[in-house]
Amino acid sequence: MKKLIVMTFAVLLCLSAALPAMAACRWNEDEGVAAEWDGYSYPVTLDLYKGSTDYEANRVIRVSCGAEKQARDFTQTIVNNGPGTYTCVIRQTDGSFLEASDPLQVSNDRYTELMQGHVKPTWQLSNGSWYLVDPLGNRLKGWHKVNEKWYYMLEGSGICCISCRTPDGYYVDETGAWDGGPSIYQ
Repeated sequence: MKKLIVMTFAVLLCLSAALPAMAACRWNEDEGVAAEWDGYSYPVTLDLYKGSTDYEANRVIRVSCGAEKQARDFTQTIVNNGPGTYTCVIRQTDGSFLEASDPLQVSNDRYTELMQGHVKPTWQLSNGSWYLVDPLGNRLKGWHKVNEKWYYMLEGSGICCISCRTPDGYYVDETGAWDGGPSIYQ
């Protein structure tokens, strides 16, 4: 009997040594939103889910990370997908589950904060007018810097000012870019 117990313990010890070390997947919100983990000495796949992780349709993005990488910034992905509850699932490259983070609730206020530093606006032409839109399709208003040039979008409509003075007195050229000159109100 004693020999059987010793053999069983030895088998369990060998099996546990062959299993990957469990790592704590956690969220870091110091600068944006990043998933962090440690303890894996091989490449992993990360799935970011919005809402329930029970449904494949809720997966927002799947990325592969090498063994040397132990963090992934998801700020831009969350900005592109809006407020909600996000969970990061770490899998082996064959798709088998390793672990999941605790759910991260991104409130409307937190989402707005993330957008301010990470929005990558795009230009949209509609009915002969140019607009800057955020990743969710909302028209931006006020001053915005795009490719090192400043543009002004009207507060009411979001239309880009072109070849005119902005409400605060700066001149924008035929492309809508500020010409670098002073305001007429200064």
